[in-house]
Amino acid sequence: MPLNSIRKFFSKPYNWLLICSLILVAWPFSGNNVAVHFADTYFVLSAGYFFIPIAILIIVLWLMYRLTNRLMFSKILSYASIFMVFCFFGILFSVWLVDSMRILINPELAVLFSIYLLLAAQLVFILNLLLGVIKGKR
Repeated sequence: MPLNSIRKFFSKPYNWLLICSLILVAWPFSGNNVAVHFADTYFVLSAGYFFIPIAILIIVLWLMYRLTNRLMFSKILSYASIFMVFCFFGILFSVWLVDSMRILINPELAVLFSIYLLLAAQLVFILNLLLGVIKGKR
């Protein structure tokens, strides 16, 4: 019986965001720090200053999906939007956590691309919601 409820939980695409936020809330307790290079200054900050607000953003996105789930037009568009949100966070964390990649990728362009990806994900969310409201859920 519990296995069936776990399958039901993960069958809804927005619940993956909740799992991601729980991982991000637990991350700062691992003792990792984030190094930020700004001009000539090198800042070493606790990971909680970055990961807790991002986890709160993910929880807000999860609440938006949860409250509007029955109005969504397509589950495929929901999966696409959530996949784009995961790609946003993947790119963002790869820039922050992998300092040796600075030679291969430009961090400013990667962050800019990830922000555009998050905006595109929210446009897909709005499109999915509008199509669901206008045409009705299939």
